[in-house]
Amino acid sequence: MDFNEILDEAKKLAGEHPEQAKAALDKAEGILDERTGGKFADQIKKGGDAVGGQLGLPPETP
Repeated sequence: MDFNEILDEAKKLAGEHPEQAKAALDKAEGILDERTGGKFADQIKKGGDAVGGQLGLPPETP
């Protein structure tokens, strides 16, 4: 299985279960933020938004 197949499968699963995908992404962002002591919170958030966009998740509204 190559990377594109993995990405396609992740998009499919995120589309079928967007709430769970968003929750998992939020949890990963929280873990990264905690482990970096909050020093990179903005970058982590931007990265999480980019991943969410690649998975087809709707953007967060403030």
